[in-house]
Parts: sequence; structure tokens; C-alpha cells
Amino acid sequence: DRSTVVKPNVAANVNATAGKDLFHNLKADTTTAVRFLPTTHPDGMLFYVTNNHFKLLDPNSDDGKKKIAVACGKEHGGEGRCFFCELTDALKKTGKKAEKKLADDIKVSVRYNAQVLINEKVGDKFVYTKPKLLGLPGGLSSEISQLLANMEMYNQTPFNDIEGGQDLLLTRTGSGFQTRYKADRSGAQSNLDEVTPGWDADFIEDIYDALGLKVFTYDEQVAIARHTFGDSLDWKGLGL
Repeated sequence: DRSTVVKPNVAANVNATAGKDLFHNLKADTTTAVRFLPTTHPDGMLFYVTNNHFKLLDPNSDDGKKKIAVACGKEHGGEGRCFFCELTDALKKTGKKAEKKLADDIKVSVRYNAQVLINEKVGDKFVYTKPKLLGLPGGLSSEISQLLANMEMYNQTPFNDIEGGQDLLLTRTGSGFQTRYKADRSGAQSNLDEVTPGWDADFIEDIYDALGLKVFTYDEQVAIARHTFGDSLDWKGLGL
């Protein structure tokens, strides 16, 4: 009995199998079609900037070995100072190779985050995912911002407009220090409400909350650093 057989709902299947991962990363040697969504930033900024220190250990995890990213205290939290920035500077000043490498490992990493829909090819069709958070390096975010400025200069509809926007094609090539990025317009304008009805049902209102920044006080940062590096560092010699 084939009376119950129906045509696959491509969009529904893509979203169902995409998992609950809210974040999307550009893969090496690929071009990704990305539709930037309208921003809710109070200053009208397209990107939400985050500053984090990585390669640290969470002292409150079960075994104390869980990795944790700590938000930079200079940029997040309101105290205006960051122990990990101070530690980075102190390590660099030693002039020692090992300390310089450690400084590079934990120095602040800046990411430019935006809410987007990923336009994925499924069979012979392109289907938008649910809203995702896309973190980009500074160079690529600057290039995208310049595209937006160029469109405004020629009185063109912004690429993140709901009714007349368009995908951007983001290309990543290489890896490591050889990684290169490029942004271009697809040129195909569309109305999101028509091509992917209900896209706003999962729209993320509070981006910073969704990013899950781990903000600690200065003293809490000190405790995390001491836990992570213990006696391997000469704290007194570093002036910390």
C-alpha cells in the first residue's frame, strides 16, 4: 500500500539531521553560502565581538582537566582588567622561548560573530538551515563590512535585508598560518519569508547570551591560572 508514501521534506530533514549545534565553522578548502540575518545589536553592528583566552583548565570540573575558554576581563565583565592579559605580557618580557610560546597559546583571541542561515545544497536544491552563529576572524569580518559599505554607496539593498538580501559566498583555503579567506556576493536576491517560511521562529534575540561567554572576576581568573599552570611557572619572578 503506497497511499501513505509522501515526498521527502528536504528542509525539514536538513534541520532535523543538523543536530542541535548552534555554531557553524567554515571548513578548509570550501565555499559556503551564508545569508546574514538582521542584527539586534544596540549599535546596529553586524558582528558581535568576543575576546577569549583559550587552553586553560576549569578547576571546578570533575577531574580539573576540562578545558575552558575565559572571556577577557578587559572587554567583558566590567572590571576593566584581565589577569590573563597581564600574564601574557609578563611571559613575553622574560625573553625565554618556552614562555613566549605559552604567551602565544593563551593570548586573547578575537572573534567576530554573526547570526546567519547556511544555504546547503541537498540534491539539486539549496536549503537554508535554522539560524546559526558564525564566528569569523578579523580580516574576513572587515572584508564583509566593506561589502556592506560598498552596497550602501551604490544605494543597493543590504545583503542582510529580509526581503531583498542575498547570500554571501565565503571561501576558506589552506590551514594554519596559510589560511586565507575571501568574501563575495552571490548576486541572487531573495525574500527570506518566501524562500524559507518560518525562518524567524528560531531567531536568536540575545547573541551574547547564546555565545555562552564565561566571564570571571579578576580573582577567579587568578585561581584558574594557578590551577592550570601550578608550579610550572615562576609566579614571583613574573611579578604575579
